[in-house]
Amino acid sequence: MSTPKAFGAPGWIVTFADLMALLLTFFVLLLSFADMDKAKYQAMIEAMARAFGSPPAVIGDHPGSVIELPQPQPIQRPRHDPQTLQDDLEHTLADELARRDVTLQRRADGLLIRFPERIAFPSGRAELTPELRAMLDKIAPQLQNHRGPLIVTGHSDDRPLVQPNRYRSNWDLSAARAVSVVHYLIDPLHIPPHRLTAQGQADTRPLFPNDTPSHRAANRRIELLLQFPQRSRQTNKNPATGGV
Repeated sequence: MSTPKAFGAPGWIVTFADLMALLLTFFVLLLSFADMDKAKYQAMIEAMARAFGSPPAVIGDHPGSVIELPQPQPIQRPRHDPQTLQDDLEHTLADELARRDVTLQRRADGLLIRFPERIAFPSGRAELTPELRAMLDKIAPQLQNHRGPLIVTGHSDDRPLVQPNRYRSNWDLSAARAVSVVHYLIDPLHIPPHRLTAQGQADTRPLFPNDTPSHRAANRRIELLLQFPQRSRQTNKNPATGGV
């Protein structure tokens, strides 16, 4: 009669497994008390900091201290970036924008700053008002930092000028107002003359139909277009006509 075979692991394997578990626990405990090579890890951290362009972190002076990894630096847009320029102007002119003394419009070819006649000029004249001078003074840093051309355009409504007048027509008046702004940008604001263009459009570019007093008032305005550099190069290849 044959002896029945035993199933399962042999009895000694249980003792062996307990021994391995105790040894593993012992070595983990030794590792937790071990002092790490700070010089080696400091060199590694400094190499990582140089790669990310951040100041190097310092490893703590005692075992088990937390290693402070370098913090990523925020991305800073250049000052001539269109979005940065728009944000700066909106911040600088926040009060004037709230009062509707000036408006900003982002366009494909640049950033348009629009001043209504009631703020910019006395009626029928081309002398800058103190209010317009003050606003131009406020945005002078943004205009000076802008790398592209600045196009100043005068606009009028469709009503003919009352004669006698020093200006023959709305063409003369709108152009004279643009030239007055350009002169102020050159002196005292020190904008390089080669970046400036003055043009008058009379009543040929209305914002609204000239059918009500409020629409006519909105059409009488002066505009500064801060052209984006890449767009201005394309415009120079195909210059627009119609300006004075």
